[in-house]
Amino acid sequence: MNHPSLIRRLIAWQALALVIAWMVLASLMTWQALQRGESQLDARLQQFGSALAEAAGG
Repeated sequence: MNHPSLIRRLIAWQALALVIAWMVLASLMTWQALQRGESQLDARLQQFGSALAEAAGG
């Protein structure tokens, strides 16, 4: 039987760990960007609502 060498197995595990870490970081960055965008949208809608209320009342 031909088993992969220890170095090949270590490189494979390190590559797998790197890919998993990259995916986790990409997910966190995407989640943060969506949260930031959502809060900006909320702020814009609040401003728009305030402007409409002033226009309707005044």
